[in-house]
Amino acid sequence: LFEQLAMRRLVEAHELHRRAIKGGSAVAWHRLRIGIKRLRYAVENFLPDVHRRWARDLNTLQDALGDVHDLDVLWDELSRARLLEDPATRATWRQRIDQVREQRLATYRQLMVGPGSRWQRWEALLLQPPRVARAALASIAAWGEQHGSDPARSAWLGERSTALLDLAAALAPRPPGDLTRLGTLAAAAACLHGLAGRGKRGRVFRSARKLPVALGWSSRQRDLCALAVADSGRRRSRVGSVGVHPRLSADEQRCVEWVAAALGTCSALAGPGDPLPTITLTAAAGELRLATDGAPARGVERQLKRLRKALGVPVELAQAAPAGIAANP
Repeated sequence: LFEQLAMRRLVEAHELHRRAIKGGSAVAWHRLRIGIKRLRYAVENFLPDVHRRWARDLNTLQDALGDVHDLDVLWDELSRARLLEDPATRATWRQRIDQVREQRLATYRQLMVGPGSRWQRWEALLLQPPRVARAALASIAAWGEQHGSDPARSAWLGERSTALLDLAAALAPRPPGDLTRLGTLAAAAACLHGLAGRGKRGRVFRSARKLPVALGWSSRQRDLCALAVADSGRRRSRVGSVGVHPRLSADEQRCVEWVAAALGTCSALAGPGDPLPTITLTAAAGELRLATDGAPARGVERQLKRLRKALGVPVELAQAAPAGIAANP
C-alpha cells in the first residue's frame, strides 16, 4: 500500500515535470515543486530504503524549486507594493531575479532532463511491472477489506481460483487469449468477494465498480473485475452489459466467464464460516478433477455445471484429505 502511494506520487510529479518543461510558467514550476515535495514525503515516511537512495537529490530539487518559487513571489510582491515604478530600477531587479532564477532552474534541469535523468532512475526502481502489480493488488485487497471481504478468504480464493484457471487453460479448447489478464482478474476479483451476493447482479456490479482504479490498471480492467465479482454469485453465466458497461469483446467475455465461474466454484467449496479447505487439482484424460477435504456449500453442483460450461472441459469433484494443492497438467 505504501509503495502504491509512492508510485502515484512519482507518476504525478513526472507529469507535472513535463508540463513545467513544456510551458515554463511560474504556476507550472510551483505545482512541480509541490509534486516533488509530496513524493519526498511519501518515500521519506513509508519507504526508508528508497529514501536513503533519493534523499540528496530530492533535497537539492526541492531547494532549487523552492528558490524559484520564492523569487517569483518576491517579484510579485515588489510589483504589488509599487517599489519598482522607475523603469531602470524595475529592469535591474528583473534582470537580477531572472539571473538567479535561471541558475536554480539549470540545477533542476541538470538532474531531471535528458538521458540518465533522475526520473528514469527512479521509475526503473519503483515502477518495475511486477512491483506495480503487487502494489495494485495490495490496494485492491485493502479496499475489499473495507467493504466486507475477509483477507484470509480473499487470499485463499485468489490462490485457488488462479491455480484452477492455470490448469484449465492447458486443457480447454478455447482459452482466453490473454492468460496474464486472466490471473490478474482472478486475484483482484477474489479480493472483492465480500461484495458478491449482495442483492441483484447490477447492484453488485455498481458497488464493485466504485473500486478506485489502481496504478497500473485501467478503468476497463476495473470494470471487467466488477463484472466477474457480480457474476461469481450467479447460478449461471450471464456476462454482458449491466446498463452502464460497454459491450465486451469475445475474449473479454471469456475472461469474465472463466473468472466468475472459477471464483464461484471455489467459494462454494468453502462454506461461509467453515474452515478454509484444502483443494487438490489434477488433470487426466482431458478432465479437470477437484478433490477437497471440506464440506462443500449448498449450490456447489450448480457452480460446477457452470464451470464446465464456461471452460468447455469436464470437471469432477471428489472428497479427499490431501495435503496441499497439487496441479498436475
